[in-house]
Amino acid sequence: MTSLIAQLSEQDASSIRLQAIGIIVITFIAPVVVLFCIRLILKLFINRIKEESSNKLVLGTRWIFLGNFFYILASLALCLGIFIFLMIVKPVFFGAKDFPISGNQLVLRDKVFYHFITNSPYSGDFYFNHNNGKKALQRSLKNGKYEGLTISWHENGKKMSESNWNKGEQIDGSEKYWNSKGEPVDSLEEAKSR
Repeated sequence: MTSLIAQLSEQDASSIRLQAIGIIVITFIAPVVVLFCIRLILKLFINRIKEESSNKLVLGTRWIFLGNFFYILASLALCLGIFIFLMIVKPVFFGAKDFPISGNQLVLRDKVFYHFITNSPYSGDFYFNHNNGKKALQRSLKNGKYEGLTISWHENGKKMSESNWNKGEQIDGSEKYWNSKGEPVDSLEEAKSR
């Protein structure tokens, strides 16, 4: 299994780099657009106050100061909110059964898998892909331990193995193996041989 993970790491690393670029773009570009709109509205509001309070210059200055303060506060809150959503909320709540995450987002410590952002035991599905983009492995975790069905595939897309797990232990007799032609075989070694 170690050689499979080493073989898959370059593609998954590339996938994580693309995700990181997406997070940076969404975290910094989207707020700029929203803040530009907020700034435009504030500018219109401030200009109206200036027109109405041309005789009361002090009142207009206070409103301008409050408007700029609100703009800076809204900018920080928006950036922080988007960052928190993308880095914490999204992986935890959307990286569940319906949305498996890449295995490179997990860290193994003391036979328990932790999500690398939240640093808590992960529950849900995770996967690795072959270099050709086809799925290589999909596993389920519950509280950081293997749970349920584990499936691995050959590079040609045919199923290589299947086994069931309970609380981190493989259930005896649950494993099945197939060679790259799709024919049943007796061991993982036979399934891996060409």
